[in-house]
This record gives sequence, structure tokens and C-alpha cells, in this order.
Amino acid sequence: MSKWAYVENSMAVELYDQLPESWRNVSNLFALENDLATLASLGWYPVNDITPSITDYNTQSYGATTFTFDGANSVVIQTAELFTRNFDPQELLQQQRTSFMTYLRSVRDQLISATDWTQALDVQALKSDQWKTDYLNYRQALRDLPEVYSTDPYTQEININNIVFPIVPQE
Repeated sequence: MSKWAYVENSMAVELYDQLPESWRNVSNLFALENDLATLASLGWYPVNDITPSITDYNTQSYGATTFTFDGANSVVIQTAELFTRNFDPQELLQQQRTSFMTYLRSVRDQLISATDWTQALDVQALKSDQWKTDYLNYRQALRDLPEVYSTDPYTQEININNIVFPIVPQE
């Protein structure tokens, strides 16, 4: 979001959010912010951004930003082309489902890894049969999650906050 541009040969060659403190032979250039005539004599002009706003981040994006010097109005015009891509709703759902399943598998893998220690023989030798069964069932439930969320009624689920992970057994 440039606010100032230095123009040479009717082309914006330098862009700034704020006027520089010093520039070439001019000290305190920033102090001239309200003196547009003096700034224009030095080749500095305000930038007017006329880029349209994005109204739908799922389907719209910006192209390249362009800066055009408008000498008649002593301003540099900034704009970016707004691209709109019409998604097929089924394609969009598929992309969201892929992200959902990738997240589910990633968290599932972390939860399984966090319980790998329960499968060590020396640990199991010290634990009850109930404890072993609880962890065996927990780990199997984690492994089954992708299959569960690939069948009805979950085939349209895309909200990761709706994933119900199994509860870790108590020690």
C-alpha cells in the first residue's frame, strides 16, 4: 500500500508508505507532506489506490499491481486487476475434504506416536490386562478415524472442529 511515489519520465520509479526523511539533496523531505506543489516540483506525488476490494476470498484474488502517473491530476494511480475464479461446488468440496482428511491423519498420527511408549514390552509387563486392552482399543480407534470420516454420515464433513477423537485411557 504505497502512499507516495517518485516519478521520472512519467513512470513511478520509487514507492514509499511514508516520505523519506532525506532523499538525494533534500533533507526532511517528510516535512513537505502537506506541500504538494513543492513535492511535485521534486517529482514526488501522492498515490491514489483504486483497486477494487475483494468480496469473496474463496473465489477472488489480485493480479499484478500497476502504478500509472496521471500528470493532469498530479497523482499516481495504483490498481490491481481483480480475478474471479468460479469454483465448481463439487471441486471446492473435494479440496476442502482433502484438507480435512490431511489434518485428521496428521493429528491422528501424532496421537498414536504419543502412545508408542505403551507398546514397549517392559512397560506392558508392569501394567494390568485392562490397561493394555484400553490402550490397544484407543490406538485402534485412532487408526480407524480416516475410515470413519470417509463413510456416512461424515462424507461431507469439512470442519476440523467437528472431529471427535477417542479419549486417552487413564493411567
